Amino acid sequence: MLLNGIAMPEGYSVYGHQVAGHRFETGKQGMLLDSDGKLLKPIQAPPRGEREVEFYQSLFECKTSDQTTLKLCQFVPAFYGVKHVVSPDLSLKDILDHMRLTAGLQSQHFFDNYIILENLTRHFKKPCILDIKIGKSITDHLATQAKRERAARKYPEQEQFGFRILGMKVYNKSSKHFKFYDKTFGKNLKTHKEVLTGLKEFFCSAEHGKGHIEEILENLEAIKIWAVEQRIFRLYSSSILIIYEGDETLKTNGLVKENSNSDLNANDDTSGDNEMDSMVEDTENAFQFQASDNSCKIQAQLCTETLVAQNECSNCVTDSLVKCWNKRDCYLENNIQPQKPKVNIRLVDFAHTYIGHYDAPDDNYLYGLNNLICYFEQLIR
Repeated sequence: MLLNGIAMPEGYSVYGHQVAGHRFETGKQGMLLDSDGKLLKPIQAPPRGEREVEFYQSLFECKTSDQTTLKLCQFVPAFYGVKHVVSPDLSLKDILDHMRLTAGLQSQHFFDNYIILENLTRHFKKPCILDIKIGKSITDHLATQAKRERAARKYPEQEQFGFRILGMKVYNKSSKHFKFYDKTFGKNLKTHKEVLTGLKEFFCSAEHGKGHIEEILENLEAIKIWAVEQRIFRLYSSSILIIYEGDETLKTNGLVKENSNSDLNANDDTSGDNEMDSMVEDTENAFQFQASDNSCKIQAQLCTETLVAQNECSNCVTDSLVKCWNKRDCYLENNIQPQKPKVNIRLVDFAHTYIGHYDAPDDNYLYGLNNLICYFEQLIR
């Protein structure tokens, strides 16, 4: 099958929720889905593709007791290895040429040209997706001056804001259609007010709001705690992917009684399984507060130890912990557990990530992350 002039390999389908990077819709080789629903991301040319594969392998295939690495695993998509998918329009000569080209590489995985990752949108019915590139500078320390200047010209405001919207996809419940915003949309956000307006657009004005943003902030603060602590990774040109459910037909005023499956399905006969999957998925995130007494204590202890160790006990994080702890006590007392909006946040894109031993945090990344948190906080003031 041909899609915009590109032959689709048999047994695979186009990933329809890609909002940034090369996409099949634009005539480029984009992301695929396999028959199991896993995501296949094309491996870039060396050294970028090799660096991204090595990043995922260092997290998921190397046995390590390093707590910084183990914590990072919780913020990135699950990794299932690499795979070579032969395009139907490749001749035997093309395949042999490819084998000869890759034979000299130290990493044999470059015979495999796709990274197999967790599909982060799998449990969403109408996923609203925001892709934000993080960092004051998106070029790494090995980039030439000419490359730095070219990158800066693409979006000069990146140095000021520390982040840029690469693309987003928003579901409008009123029109029942998605609206897509490409990289041009993000590049046209030149001022503080315009960036705020762009982020508001992601929440479809009044259709989605405070609950989603509060949960997003909780996740971003957890990522920040890790970023302040870590001394192993330098994340250049990496993105944060933010996803929320755009078609929340479940109406329970934000609370759900324990063991009340009938309440879960009362207002949506077809979405019960998805909602239960979402709740199971939420419990797997070790950096979200749960209604369970033990998990709350573990999370509070983890955050407290990290903040004390780094002497970074900021008011915003401390207030967040206190508010969450008070809500937890209230819910437990009334045999009620909080039902958060369906939100999924992950770090993605590691083709410019470096692994080493550094004396200080990744200030370039933290600058962008801190600014992004400030902007989301302003959305709910």
